[in-house]
Amino acid sequence: MKRTELAKITVNIGYGYELECCKSKDEYKDGSIHYFLTVDLNKDGDNCVSDCFEIKNIKNDTEFLTNNDIFNFTIDEICPNCNTLVELPNRMGIYKCPECGELMISCSICENQNCSDCEFNRRK
Repeated sequence: MKRTELAKITVNIGYGYELECCKSKDEYKDGSIHYFLTVDLNKDGDNCVSDCFEIKNIKNDTEFLTNNDIFNFTIDEICPNCNTLVELPNRMGIYKCPECGELMISCSICENQNCSDCEFNRRK
């Protein structure tokens, strides 16, 4: 596997917050290419917490480099009702599982570790 860093960007996520991100790709021997976004979630001096999100449905480097709206991308989430891996929009919310039709929350991108305080869980 060969990893290539394509660009560093700053993404405005609203409410006056920005994220520093790195757009990269992994090229595998079988010819497949996986694009991903590494997001610096918390910078504190020398300590940096990062998370990596695979970006689906990208056709080529140019499309990946020109689209800086990370909220247009999708994430994989396991439905707690039918245990199926499904694709959801890359934003917190309540969604209908495309497999079983039950409501589910995009928990994998949540930063809150206390699920009992989840505003989406109360609305579901």
